[in-house]
Amino acid sequence: MIAVDTRPIMLLESASNSPVEAALHLALGVGQVRAAEAAWRPLRARIRAEHSHWDWDYKSGFLVEPGARCLGVECAGRMQGMMLVREVGHAARLDPECGRPLVYVDYLESAPWNLRAGGPHQYSGVGQVLVRAAVRRSLELGYRGRVELHSLPSSRFVLRAEVWVRWLRSRSELLWVGLLRVHRGPRDRIRRGMT
Repeated sequence: MIAVDTRPIMLLESASNSPVEAALHLALGVGQVRAAEAAWRPLRARIRAEHSHWDWDYKSGFLVEPGARCLGVECAGRMQGMMLVREVGHAARLDPECGRPLVYVDYLESAPWNLRAGGPHQYSGVGQVLVRAAVRRSLELGYRGRVELHSLPSSRFVLRAEVWVRWLRSRSELLWVGLLRVHRGPRDRIRRGMT
């Protein structure tokens, strides 16, 4: 039986190119976040990821703040990715939704063994699952799917996001309708406004 705060999902196992069952946790606890950090930290440092300085132990302290939550993707008994979102206190910056509330993706990370920079990756689709969960949460909160994130400059996600959006929009997927604008912000970070 799947817990109330967990949803079944599918990931793609890279070695076999086959779908595998996984779980999307909608509200990770501090212990779960810290356990994932303990597993990820040594590997993250070894592959010299751009975000190797991230510390989810520290980030777990944000979970006591109103509207903060950490979502996670688990497969094969290990956390495959996590995302820290803020559900209050952020507003859209792009017209025509400027000033309206949105879900802000503060941090999003795939486990080091899922990064191509670390060699052959184990699972694909972790980032997609997490971003879709943020959009779904925005819809549940009445924010009409508005989500904002700032990616790291080397992020493959940003470059691929437009491809996903075009593909999904051509099939009229509700969750992605309205991801219309991408513009560069300070320090060449990408900003996305979803309506």
